[in-house]
Amino acid sequence: MQDIYLARQPIFDQKDGLVGYELLYRGNATENWANGTAQQMSVDTLLNALIGLGLQQVTHGTLGFFNVDEDLLRANPFDVFDPDRVVIEILETVRCMPETLEVLRRLRDRGFTIALDDFVYDPALEPFLELANIVKVDVLGRTAEELEPEMKLIRRNGALLLAERVETEEERNALREIGFDLFQGYFYARPEIIGGREIPIEHVNALQLMNLLRDPESSDVELESAFRADLSLTYKLLRIVNSAAVGGRGIESIGHALRLVGREPLSRWLALLAVSSMARNTGVGSELVQAACRGRGSAG
Repeated sequence: MQDIYLARQPIFDQKDGLVGYELLYRGNATENWANGTAQQMSVDTLLNALIGLGLQQVTHGTLGFFNVDEDLLRANPFDVFDPDRVVIEILETVRCMPETLEVLRRLRDRGFTIALDDFVYDPALEPFLELANIVKVDVLGRTAEELEPEMKLIRRNGALLLAERVETEEERNALREIGFDLFQGYFYARPEIIGGREIPIEHVNALQLMNLLRDPESSDVELESAFRADLSLTYKLLRIVNSAAVGGRGIESIGHALRLVGREPLSRWLALLAVSSMARNTGVGSELVQAACRGRGSAG
C-alpha cells in the first residue's frame, strides 16, 4: 500500500454558502504548498481525487475545481467525469490557441464548467473569456478602484467572478459590494490536507492492458482476464466507473465496467496512471507525464 494526499480549499458564494473545493496537489501529509511540476501536479490531483480517494468523499457532493495544465487539457481524460460535479480550471500557463480552444468548446458543450485561474485581462485572451463560466482574479493587495475596470471587461461575456486570496472580512465585504460572485482565501480556510492509502499499480500490467485496449482484435474476455490478474487495476477500474458520469453506481462486474467506460477513455486513464506512478516512484519527473498526455493528442 502507498499513501496518497491532496489538499482542498473551500469556495463560497455571496451568502457564504459552500459551492465547492479547489483541489490541490500535495506530496505528503505535512507540506502546505505545491511542490512539483505543473504536469505532475495536475495529473496526480486528478487521479487521487477520482480514483484514490473518491470524488464524493473529497467534495461531499459539491463541485471539485481541478487545475488543468496544457498537456492534460490536450489529453482530455475527462470522458468519465460527471460534468455537474467538476470545474475544469485552466491554469494561466495554457496558451490561447485553436487546439486548446477546441478542447474547451467540446468540454463546455458536454456541460462542464470552465474556470480561468489567476486571470489578468489581455485582449488576446478574449476567446478564453467567451468560453469561461468562472473567472478567478487574484485580489490580494488590490483596491476596488484597481479591480473594477478589469471586472467590467471580464463581465462582458457573462462569467461569474471569483475573488482569490481573500484574507479579511473587510476585504470580503468590499469585494461583495463591487460585484464579485464567489470567494476563496485564508479568511475562510487554509487548504486542508486529506489523505488515504491505495494499492500501487504494476507498470508492466498497466502497459499490457493499454496494448490490449488499443488492439481492435482483443476480446472482452481477454480484457476481463487481464484486469482480474491485477487487484490494483481492478479496484481502480471499479472506482472510476462508480465515481463517474457513466451510470455506473454500484457496479461490481469487471465486464460491465469495461463496457460502461469504453476502451478509448480507459486506455487514456491507464496511460496517466502508469506515467504518474513512474514519475512519483522513480523521480523521472514531468517528461513522462507530458509524453503520455501528448501521446493521445486532443482526443475527446
